[in-house]
Amino acid sequence: MSVRSLCVDYPRGSHVPSHAHSWPQLLYAGQGTLRAQSGQNLWVVPPRRALWIRALARHELTMLSQVNLRTLYFRKNPWGNHSDDPRVLDVGGLLNEMILRTCDLGWLDECVHFEYSLAELLVGELTLAGSQALYLTLPEDPRALRLATS
Repeated sequence: MSVRSLCVDYPRGSHVPSHAHSWPQLLYAGQGTLRAQSGQNLWVVPPRRALWIRALARHELTMLSQVNLRTLYFRKNPWGNHSDDPRVLDVGGLLNEMILRTCDLGWLDECVHFEYSLAELLVGELTLAGSQALYLTLPEDPRALRLATS
């Protein structure tokens, strides 16, 4: 298995407490907007955008509206080890459809020719996707931090 998926629909206001995954992941909000926090960084992920999170990075999520979350977990980082930084990616039409198809399948098995080809194309589209600077560094002052995270 080279890519696996998780699909969850969340109502507005849902919160996923701090956690980490052993595989790098792509958080995709096909519909709705979510806020992700990892350490002192905060990202806003609107529809048709995705957030790349490295393996073992602790993060938490808050749904700012109803969110159709489609998450892909990758056995390997598509950018290699030289770039493990979180980033918000633009999700164009082809990448959107490949994410949805992977979610329909549940996972991509590299021993199945079609699924291997889909995984290779998915990685290619990810590496070509534009990146957005949709993050903020959280303030250290407790009063400002309370305002920033509410």
